[in-house]
Amino acid sequence: MANFKFHLVTVVGIFLALALGIFIGSTFTEESIILQQRNTIESMRESLDNLAKEQSRLLTEKKTQAETLSLLQSWLGNMSQLYLEANPIQQKAVLIYAGDFNPDYLGSYFNENVIQTRLQLDSLDLETADILVQALVQGDKQLLAGLEDIKWEGELGQPDFVFLAPGQGGGWAEVKTLAVGLLNAELPVVALGISGWESVADLVRHPLFASVSHLDTPLGLYCLDAILRGQGGHYGPEILLPGPLGQ
Repeated sequence: MANFKFHLVTVVGIFLALALGIFIGSTFTEESIILQQRNTIESMRESLDNLAKEQSRLLTEKKTQAETLSLLQSWLGNMSQLYLEANPIQQKAVLIYAGDFNPDYLGSYFNENVIQTRLQLDSLDLETADILVQALVQGDKQLLAGLEDIKWEGELGQPDFVFLAPGQGGGWAEVKTLAVGLLNAELPVVALGISGWESVADLVRHPLFASVSHLDTPLGLYCLDAILRGQGGHYGPEILLPGPLGQ
């Protein structure tokens, strides 16, 4: 009987010890997990606060840069006319443009002193392209008499440059043919576009081909001026000023 009681007490003691161990272990484990989660949450909150501060700083910096660029463009726009008058361009050009391109983008100096002829075309097929090439190469305006859908003004002569502004209407199906024909006749071609339009830089590949894709900005006029002075290349919103990157 004594042995039975001894074994019973032993078994009960074992189970009590086991229960006590489970209770103590679970209590400390839960507290450890809660503490770890609390630390993780605090760390995430601190990271979010830092990100919010960094975002605010970047937005402020972006606003400052935009204001600075706007002031720079305004200043350049005000100075462009004086600059061009002080550094006159000797070359003459013919402007061929689609109906959705506004020649006023070229500014008063280019329109009054550089462009000698303006030709407006709403469509450009293969026959029209061939006639235009012949007329410009020969400087013969009589060749244009057979073209019905063309508006032109000025005196036609053999130009030093041909400005092409195909616009975004899609009516100039043979603009590449026209450009290649002029370039093969060694007439330099400058393709013109404005911000937000499809880039005109990939029209053709030729040493005498250049382009300005942001003519609606004051910087675009400086780039066009640089091209006429021998700094050929392709300029757009990413290449704001003439230089080696535009080559």
